[in-house]
Amino acid sequence: MSMNIQDETYLETKEVLAFFSCSKKLFYENIQPQLQVYHFGGRKKPWYRERDVVAFSHGQVERAAPINPEHWTEEIGLRTPTFEALLKADGTLWLTGAALREGFSIEAVQALTRFLSERVKLPPTEPPYDFSDFTPRPVEE
Repeated sequence: MSMNIQDETYLETKEVLAFFSCSKKLFYENIQPQLQVYHFGGRKKPWYRERDVVAFSHGQVERAAPINPEHWTEEIGLRTPTFEALLKADGTLWLTGAALREGFSIEAVQALTRFLSERVKLPPTEPPYDFSDFTPRPVEE
């Protein structure tokens, strides 16, 4: 049974299988990897946006252009149904959206973590110094 959220219709896996009239094997090997999977209410059950399913059936697949950090001088954004993240070239992260008021879902946190881990390199948690052979000397006056 389809679900409507914010004027978007989302389909269950069974409905997508019926739409394409294909086997589960064909769906999971060829179709499902091309579709964005949505999860609602913190459940594992996958949903697919009807607009994406119809576009895929017509051969129109939206793919994000790869990001090359060497040419990164402008801001880069991530948009999800519940929040938007804007990462500026100086490393400043701006977050907006309903998730800030209502709390982040597991999927939203995973998306943000994946977005940041692909673009931001954090310094090591331990300093790169080895003090294992250090012995303090008394101070001479």
